[in-house]
Amino acid sequence: MGQTNKYGLRYPENTDLAKNTAMYIKNLAEDIETKLPLSESINITTGTEYETGRVIDNKTEYATRIDCGALLSSDTKTIQTSIPNTYTITDYYGIGYWDMINTTPILLPHLGGSIPTIGTMSEIYLNVSYSTGNYRIHITTTNELANLITSSFVTICYTKP
Repeated sequence: MGQTNKYGLRYPENTDLAKNTAMYIKNLAEDIETKLPLSESINITTGTEYETGRVIDNKTEYATRIDCGALLSSDTKTIQTSIPNTYTITDYYGIGYWDMINTTPILLPHLGGSIPTIGTMSEIYLNVSYSTGNYRIHITTTNELANLITSSFVTICYTKP
């Protein structure tokens, strides 16, 4: 039916341009259906490691979403994780929710400024560090409004040695 290119996609040997083009399009459509899978959704459960689908420096990237609970006013909250400090952190990010029904999200870290329907809020800092054993999450708030954030989550992405 033809030759295969370096990506495993087939192309016809026919030299007639019209037939060649039609056959190539037909083969390409079949190959896309069978060899190039569509992006699959990832079922993420808080507290459970999952593969992100990315490969960094030939290593599979993993992530864990961690429940950090309500935030404190003008304080630092530290959450111990189960992620060993031998893993390499590739990214981390968080989100906090302003009320009990989780309708007003605030990205963490938050650099301060006006938040629609809430008002002006100072900075919320997000940091991941390690001591003996596992990584820890540190969320530092700089004003009293932060105690209205009733739930927060941080996702840490990493590769394994």
